[in-house]
Amino acid sequence: SSGINAEYGHHQKVGDAFSHAVARRHGEDYIHHPVSSIFYEVSGTSMDWVYKKLGLIDSYGIELRDWGQNRFLLSTDQILPCGQENFDGMMALMDNLVYFKEN
Repeated sequence: SSGINAEYGHHQKVGDAFSHAVARRHGEDYIHHPVSSIFYEVSGTSMDWVYKKLGLIDSYGIELRDWGQNRFLLSTDQILPCGQENFDGMMALMDNLVYFKEN
């Protein structure tokens, strides 16, 4: 959805941690924003379901390298660096997880 939720500040913090960890490895710039502000408004995604039905604050979609230039197909020389930087990003993300929304 297009609205900013109550956890927006937390999501920015987690996104910053992920992006900085990715950039430290190979210098790739990953941006983070609500999906609707980067691409288009969507609803009914697994991220929405996890947030609304399970009450989990942290639910993310991550686009890997390529950004669509090659139909999101990585060349073989990009696979290992992509995996390395995303592993670093996921470790940073996990360090910042919050498990349940406060009611």
